[in-house]
Amino acid sequence: MQWGLSCDLVSASKDHRNLLRAVHSCGKELYSHGPALDRAVEMYKTWLPKLFLAMDTETGIAAPPVEVAWIWHLHKLDPFAYSSDCEAAFGRVAHTPPSVSPFCYAGSTSCSCAGHSVEEGLQEAASEEVNLVKAQTECEVERRKAGRGSTFVSDSQEISISCDIRECASRQSTFLWQVLTDNYEDTEFLDAAVLRYVMMLGLMRKFPGKFIVPTYDQDFIWHTHLAFPQQYATDCNKFVGSLVNHDDSVNNRAKGSKLDESTTSTRQLFKSTFGCAWDKAGGMYRGEPPAWYWQDRALAITTCNPTVTDWCRPCQGDTVLASDNFNPGAESVMVAGAAFGETTNAHSNGRDSAISIPSPPPPQNLNW
Repeated sequence: MQWGLSCDLVSASKDHRNLLRAVHSCGKELYSHGPALDRAVEMYKTWLPKLFLAMDTETGIAAPPVEVAWIWHLHKLDPFAYSSDCEAAFGRVAHTPPSVSPFCYAGSTSCSCAGHSVEEGLQEAASEEVNLVKAQTECEVERRKAGRGSTFVSDSQEISISCDIRECASRQSTFLWQVLTDNYEDTEFLDAAVLRYVMMLGLMRKFPGKFIVPTYDQDFIWHTHLAFPQQYATDCNKFVGSLVNHDDSVNNRAKGSKLDESTTSTRQLFKSTFGCAWDKAGGMYRGEPPAWYWQDRALAITTCNPTVTDWCRPCQGDTVLASDNFNPGAESVMVAGAAFGETTNAHSNGRDSAISIPSPPPPQNLNW
């Protein structure tokens, strides 16, 4: 997997954006308080126990409706809440099988994670009924082997949600707009974003207690990683030393605000630690969506191509250093070396991120 992580976040990020597009264009209001969102939350509460009961079986369960997939995504954006809610209800965290993208939804034909389509994965269950009693028995055996005691889970059970899903839906309503440019379909850009995300985790380890602000390319990969709760926990322990919480409620961009001051601090720490710019062309805040983004949902989910459409020109807030020329190979050495007090033979040639280093070590050898 990329850069020492335990899942393929480049492929998964493409499935992630497809889910965001489907939510935006599904014809249901899933961003604000109202009947559609309330119904989606109630459907999710009864769907997740069924996923848990079937996740260790060969059959699996049918892909959820898009609104249920959306609520599941929102729940996992709060890793502490999701983990504690699953532990309370099931004794362990609910997840999809490794071969299936957590961004799949009923009707999707583009899920590519691990090389399996929806038809080959979750939706196989449509023609074969899940044996929930057998699944329950298997789960109980595994729990007892692990010494976790017994927690009976019923297929008619509802899970309690400890975070405010409705407020989260409102906050996430503009996230698609921030990642709508065609950069987010480019594998090279996404691979660099994964590395920049790993570097962000490195800052969290080096500066514990600091509020580290991601750019949107980093945040997009972060949201994608959160969809894999088991792998996310494993990777956080590997790269940071503990599970990292995700707080999407800090959105005040006014001068002197927590977000404003933390952005300045993060920019400085990133540059001093890694020797390259935190700002990334195509990965910065684009401003708030225009009115047509809400009024013409079909147009809004079309990939934004700056060479074709005027409305894709960078917003005033999308400030990018002219010298930004991100080099993943070079940066992997900076992560492994200078970032944590070691020495390397790296040298700057006068550009913020064009660092000349021969034969960078493989990323899986990073020892943080």
